Amino acid sequence: MSRVLSLKEVQDYSTEMLRAIDQISTRRNLRYYLVCGSVLGAVRHGGPIPWDYDVDITVPLPELGHFCDVLEEEFASTPYRVVRPGDRSVENNITTFPRVTLKQMNPRKMHIDIFPQIGITSDPEEQVRFTQKLTEVKTLYRDKQVAYTHNGEWWKQLGKLAMRVKLAGVDSEKELAEFQLLCARYPHGEAEFVTNPCGKYGTKNIVPKAWFGTPRRIPYLDMLLPVPEHTEEYLTHYYKDYMKYPPREEIDRMMKYTVVLED
Repeated sequence: MSRVLSLKEVQDYSTEMLRAIDQISTRRNLRYYLVCGSVLGAVRHGGPIPWDYDVDITVPLPELGHFCDVLEEEFASTPYRVVRPGDRSVENNITTFPRVTLKQMNPRKMHIDIFPQIGITSDPEEQVRFTQKLTEVKTLYRDKQVAYTHNGEWWKQLGKLAMRVKLAGVDSEKELAEFQLLCARYPHGEAEFVTNPCGKYGTKNIVPKAWFGTPRRIPYLDMLLPVPEHTEEYLTHYYKDYMKYPPREEIDRMMKYTVVLED
């Protein structure tokens, strides 16, 4: 039995997953921050952006493994699960970062992204080279994973067959291992700058670590959730005039997002 969830219903599920994460984090003394559109939603809308379908959080890399271990332990008797990179038991698992989703849900459709926050060099030229290398390895891994997924129309499946031939020599496990080694190259505790190695913005993801600082809690629906200490600097860096809405047609398109939930 299945049913189609509207964007609002997807957000309701995501909010309850986020609530569970925050309650566990508070009880077990775990650190995380809302990032990206989730910070923007908290500041501009007091909750999720009405047309956004997922939640983004980040955890410093040295704390990420323990963070996911605790969530897995606490989620054992709940509807939720942690999907880690490289878990081949999960269909369509293509990411280089963990996600939280429902146990019966495709993690690509409804999730909370847990982005690693990694240290990076302070040298601007090396930042560019390092970011390019991260992107190269991440893309190879993702493309190889996508080639073996089975969702999409028949013509997409033909395209994936061609990708399998093209990427036949790529070992996805080795690419993921290399990516994880790269993420640990610059110790987080010693770094002046940090980045999200899994984000889509390249060098724009590089920000002063001091911007995150001590998480401060701001309203998010009926909760108070942690955001970067220097919230305004963070949002201005990513979005410039962050209180400005996107074009109406973009909002309307995103509001049509739906998900099939298998009961």
